[in-house]
Amino acid sequence: MFPEYSDDRWRAPAGGGLVFSCSLMHEAVPVIEGRRYVLLAFLAE
Repeated sequence: MFPEYSDDRWRAPAGGGLVFSCSLMHEAVPVIEGRRYVLLAFLAE
């Protein structure tokens, strides 16, 4: 998920999610089974 640091992949449990800073280089890999739902939020000062 964060290619600049490692090749580790993170998988949230069903009904779960991942939260991280958008300043980190990240990627989303193709969905092989099921559906992906995305919720984007931007916070600013």
